[in-house]
Amino acid sequence: MTHKHGTLFGNTALTLTALIWGSSFVSQKASMDLIGPFTFLTSRSLLAFIFLLIVIIVKSRFNLPVITTAPKADKNPSLIKGGVICGCVIFLAAGIQQVGIVHTSASKAGFITAIYVVFVPILGVFLKHKIQKQIWFSISLVAIGLYLLCITESFSMNRSDILVLVGSLFWGIQIMVVDYYSPNLDCIKLSCIQFATCFVLSSAVTLITETPDIHAIFKCGIHIIYAGVFASGIAFTLQMVGQKFARASVACIIMSLESVFAAFSGMLLLGESLTLRESTGCILVFLAIIIAQVPFPPSKKVD
Repeated sequence: MTHKHGTLFGNTALTLTALIWGSSFVSQKASMDLIGPFTFLTSRSLLAFIFLLIVIIVKSRFNLPVITTAPKADKNPSLIKGGVICGCVIFLAAGIQQVGIVHTSASKAGFITAIYVVFVPILGVFLKHKIQKQIWFSISLVAIGLYLLCITESFSMNRSDILVLVGSLFWGIQIMVVDYYSPNLDCIKLSCIQFATCFVLSSAVTLITETPDIHAIFKCGIHIIYAGVFASGIAFTLQMVGQKFARASVACIIMSLESVFAAFSGMLLLGESLTLRESTGCILVFLAIIIAQVPFPPSKKVD
């Protein structure tokens, strides 16, 4: 696969990831009326693990190819180690976020979660990654656009919002971890191990802090299936595939489209409409993604 085709393929995978994630906040929020946050996380992780295990078996049975890029010589990561680390980070990010969502609005949670678009390049700086000026500019546009899109009332932070913000930091870390492990490993197997890990950890917390009700779980069945199979099993694997071909700083900008897709989902499924303010926010996010993809020539020093 050429670099041009690889970039297009990766960006498409990341856009699909944002599309699926953008419509999952409703399922996350709705389920909190019946079950606890870690019961929800345990259930979706188990479904994601089972789904990906079936995909691995089918792929092996028909000897389907693995999507790869040119291996990086300085990286030879372990599949098990990578999957476990990814699973631990997802457990922290999703668990903290899910607890925070209980007492905040879906729109505000969507905006605060998307702040990972700022955390990722900051983390990259600490890891000595070179972040181009156009990326910083794009990130600024995304932050402004997401605020216009998601926050319509006077903005204030409560304890739940702070929890969602901490979860956003861990989502930023998750993107950086995937950036390290995904290029040299089978993404489906890596994702399968990460959800097995997340299931084990969330199960332990569920048994300690919550009292799972099987009837309530079944009542949330459609939401758990969507979050488990689509938002977890498929979307997180697409994220790993996409990040094989895209830098973390660019990937997070593309995935910030989840808030835009969430707004569009409300229009299509719930008959909602976008205000001028919200439409402006969407335009800024799209503009930021375009700017992040344009190859600007390096600036020349003037004597």
